[in-house]
Amino acid sequence: NGHFFDSQKEAQHAALLDMLKCAADPHERVTSWTPHVKYYLDVNGEHICDYVADFVVSFSDGRTEIQDVKSVVTEKLPVFKLKKKLMHAIWGIDVVVIK
Repeated sequence: NGHFFDSQKEAQHAALLDMLKCAADPHERVTSWTPHVKYYLDVNGEHICDYVADFVVSFSDGRTEIQDVKSVVTEKLPVFKLKKKLMHAIWGIDVVVIK
């Protein structure tokens, strides 16, 4: 679909999200998805870092998920763990890790 991904695993997940647009279960049915959405992680008016979500996914039941495709190794990296915690603390978003 003209998107470029950082890994084969991300590209495969994008294909799955496209297939889920036809899912019978409204809880699983994807209405749209957007790759590589940037979030600014600022604390007390100071820019700390950015977090780039692999996918922002909207479901037909009204939910929106921030999904990050990770291997078991990269999921455990300290920088990812910190950014995941900052996403929750600043934006109230719990990042869903896709393995």
